[in-house]
Amino acid sequence: MPKNSLPKTQAQVWLEAITQDPDRCHYFTVANASDNSSTKGKFGTWDAPFFSMEEAEQFKSLMQIRYSDARLVIGRGEICSSDAFSQCRNRFWTLWTRKHKQRIQMLSKQQSGATA
Repeated sequence: MPKNSLPKTQAQVWLEAITQDPDRCHYFTVANASDNSSTKGKFGTWDAPFFSMEEAEQFKSLMQIRYSDARLVIGRGEICSSDAFSQCRNRFWTLWTRKHKQRIQMLSKQQSGATA
C-alpha cells in the first residue's frame, strides 16, 4: 500500500460520502511509481480515471504484464462534477463520465422521490 493511501475502512467511508454528493466525482488511477517523468499527471500514467477500485485493479494487472519491471500503484481522488464532465479525453474518460452521470441521475431520482 502506498505511504499516503488511506486504510481500507477510511477509504470506504470516503467513497460512500463522495458517491452521495452530486457535485463531486471520485476516481481511481493507476500510476507507474517508478516513472519520475513529468508526463505522469493527476489521473495516472495513462490518463485513465476508473469508477471503481476493481476496474483500476484489473487495469493494473494488465499493465503489470506489459510492464513487468514497473512498480504500479493505485491512487484515488476527487474532482468537481462540472470539471469532470468537461474533460472526455479518451475511452477511459468516456466510460468513467457515463458512470458518474448515471450515479448523479440516480441520486436526483432518490432526492425527488424523498421530497414527493
